[in-house]
Amino acid sequence: MAKTEATTPKKHLPRGSLLSRFVILLVIFLIVPLALFTRFQAADAEKNDLLVEVIKKQGALIAAALAPSVKAQGQADILAVTKRLKELGEVAQANVKLLLKPEDDNTGGFFFVAAWPPVDASLLDRERRALVDTGILQDVKRSCAPDNRETARYTNAQGQQELIASLDAVRTKDGCWIVITSYSEGGLFDSTLARRYWSSPEVLIAAVVYLLLAAVTVWLFIDVWLNLKLFERSAADHMRGRGGTRIFQRRNRFRELDRIASTFDNMVAALERSAETIRRSAEENAHAFKAPIAVMRQSLDPLKRTVSDLPATQQRPVEIIDASLDKLDSLVSAARAIDIATADSLESAASPVPLGPLLDGLAKEYEAAADAKQARIEIVNTSTVHALADIELLETALENVIENAISFAPVDSTVTVTSGQADGRAQIVVSDDGPGIPHDKLDMVFERYVSFRERDGASGRDSSSHFGIGLFVVRRNVELMGGTITIQNRTEGGLDVIIELPASS
Repeated sequence: MAKTEATTPKKHLPRGSLLSRFVILLVIFLIVPLALFTRFQAADAEKNDLLVEVIKKQGALIAAALAPSVKAQGQADILAVTKRLKELGEVAQANVKLLLKPEDDNTGGFFFVAAWPPVDASLLDRERRALVDTGILQDVKRSCAPDNRETARYTNAQGQQELIASLDAVRTKDGCWIVITSYSEGGLFDSTLARRYWSSPEVLIAAVVYLLLAAVTVWLFIDVWLNLKLFERSAADHMRGRGGTRIFQRRNRFRELDRIASTFDNMVAALERSAETIRRSAEENAHAFKAPIAVMRQSLDPLKRTVSDLPATQQRPVEIIDASLDKLDSLVSAARAIDIATADSLESAASPVPLGPLLDGLAKEYEAAADAKQARIEIVNTSTVHALADIELLETALENVIENAISFAPVDSTVTVTSGQADGRAQIVVSDDGPGIPHDKLDMVFERYVSFRERDGASGRDSSSHFGIGLFVVRRNVELMGGTITIQNRTEGGLDVIIELPASS
């Protein structure tokens, strides 16, 4: 018993579009900075919490250091308090302001007592109002125990920005002393305590670098995309017969793709050479076959005259040979037509083709054939439309369809060729009044070597010379031009062959 081995199907890598990968790249570029920003912001918040705790303790220490002087001297010795204020401010490298809310003052106001660095006497009241306007003194009006522990930023009397880091209170018999510790521009003032995290120089520099990196990456991606689209346009131009030779290599913008572009150009050149070889071989083969066929036919003619007086049984072999020669001649012509159509398909070049003049020319060309069938051919142009097609492929397709329609046309009937537009596409409909085709066999019409003897017999046509080549060539040509072809029985009898092609804008 023979052993059979199971064949494992080849696995292919999953396919995806370049656009989908580009979208994924953009999503990554959006998610990464958001994730990093969130993480860095959390780290910065922790750092700020530690920094705030440190400066609040420093403010509390300054207030504690001032407390003995204030309690000892109070209003009686402001100079001694001011001297102590200077010493503490210089050591802490901070601005220290001392305000007093007198015990017997029911207005809730504050007096500006001292400051380091000193504030000009003419600006004291303006400085006091600036501090009051920040709202940080609201809590001490009632209990001399400030609850607001948040940092605040304000503009001092000199018009400079300051960051209030801490506020502490010392109660004495004179009233409630307020010790405010703040920092001027530079140092803590420029930390994230006084501004948004994202506005720090480090974050801004990192953002600029990241955006430049993202822009360069997206630019490279788009540049590759555009180069691929350029390849697509080059292929379209070649199909339209434009662009000349080596079109891919000339239009390529990346050295890394030179070999690919060169390969495309070589493939195009190889296809053109193949088309020429096929066309030349078709002509040579047809000539090689038709020459002996012609010799045999010439040799058969005297024999046909000789046996014309013999009984029918003796004439029959000669008639079979004569019919076989006709069939062989038709087969050679059909094979040549297929080879020429194949060569044309390899060199197809799409361009705008006006359908009206083309159909009018074909009508004149087949007028004699229609007259021989005692039929008529009529062209109906419902609109001025240009099809984007290869003129050679389109002519071959229409010739086959019109010739086929005339061959099935009954006596005193009309073959109608209608051109127009349908859903933005160019449309050509060839109609005849001949016999129809069984509905279950319509899909087989365009297969190679398929001939319907029912239709041949109904039309009186000799099917021995019909090999089912014409409509096969028609479908292949139409599909090569990006079009579609369908066939349907007419309700009043006959067939409609419908060709749709891209319309030229």
